Amino acid sequence: MAPIPTTCQHHKIPGLATLCIAAAFFLAALATPSEARATMMRYADIDRLVEISDVIVHATVTDRHSVLDDERRPWTQTTLEVHRTFYGPTKEELVFHQWGADEGPRRGRIAGDPRLDPDQEVILFLRRDTARDGLSLAALSQSVFYVHKRDEGRLVRRDLSDLRLVVPGKRGSASVHHDEPAHEWSIFTSVLISLVEEREE
Repeated sequence: MAPIPTTCQHHKIPGLATLCIAAAFFLAALATPSEARATMMRYADIDRLVEISDVIVHATVTDRHSVLDDERRPWTQTTLEVHRTFYGPTKEELVFHQWGADEGPRRGRIAGDPRLDPDQEVILFLRRDTARDGLSLAALSQSVFYVHKRDEGRLVRRDLSDLRLVVPGKRGSASVHHDEPAHEWSIFTSVLISLVEEREE
């Protein structure tokens, strides 16, 4: 089982600069058809995700549907049944939003923004979205760890196929981070709990 990537394995850049870079990539993605090319953004390991998230939960998707806001822009609204809250307020049900829709005349999505379907079991890293007065994914599909049940136990894994992830180098250089292996449930959640406890100290 490969080790869970944390910032001790990657160079960390200042938080404000990171947010600016992420925002620039996000805005660029909005202007790009979702099928055209992968979205480029900074690689977020698990401790980076803990740092930027307001809510972290283990949940099952119960509903997903498209809505239009007051300006007729399409959004996808996903409802979760929460099994465990690792960080943030404890609730039995949560709703988060994503830009774009999978149906209707205004359908279209950002590359790298995952489609979550009912009955999928996931660990999600969410942030408060003031524009939507709710929650959204902290870092597109990097924020979603899918839970896979196997005879030997549960595994968690991200799907990063539609993202082009940049890992800052020690001398300012960057490389593209590729796919990750699956992680054992007990190891992953232990690391997650430890990082949350460090943040709360």
